[in-house]
Amino acid sequence: MLGASVAVMVVTAVAIFELFAEGSAAAVTAGTAVSPLAAVLFSALLLPAGASVTGAVAAGVVAVAVLAALTDSFADLTRGRAAALLVISASGNGLLTVLGKDLVDAGTGVIEIYLTRTALAAVVLLTVFPPRDLPPREIPRMTARASAITASFLLILVGLKRGSATSVQTMVATAPLILIAAELALRRRRPSGRVALASVVALAGVGVVLGSAR
Repeated sequence: MLGASVAVMVVTAVAIFELFAEGSAAAVTAGTAVSPLAAVLFSALLLPAGASVTGAVAAGVVAVAVLAALTDSFADLTRGRAAALLVISASGNGLLTVLGKDLVDAGTGVIEIYLTRTALAAVVLLTVFPPRDLPPREIPRMTARASAITASFLLILVGLKRGSATSVQTMVATAPLILIAAELALRRRRPSGRVALASVVALAGVGVVLGSAR
């Protein structure tokens, strides 16, 4: 499963980079929103415990709610390439969490999983896409971003020690709502009724996930 995790991480990273290169950052957030549905599907296919009905329903509710909050950002998704890359990134994120759950359940350590698969994926990506013309001024920003990504991956793996792949990925799917809230706070604007309602529904879905995990 570790080799599969490395392959999935590489493919998912390439899809996300391609989305950013196309200027389709909205597709990346939309992919995060629907990734719990991929986690439900791959849990049913790959994990002995499968996916609970309650968890699957809650994941669907959260995904729809977050997508509803993001509808103003969907202009780029009318392009076929962006939509295809969205599906790949969403599926990859969900599958990566499921494979991580399988490794955790097999007794593999969190640090071991993260360091091994990330190092191997980095070797593959650096070989296929060697960095060129990287301005030194971008290094601090890249370091900060890499630190945030490292923290998120580690927290996901820690979460998988206690919860299901579906519940953990459902929690991850709420990240776009946090970004929306931060943007509104910085601009000192109130959320629209649609965004407020979607956020309440998403939080209700998360509450169901947390309740079913007890």
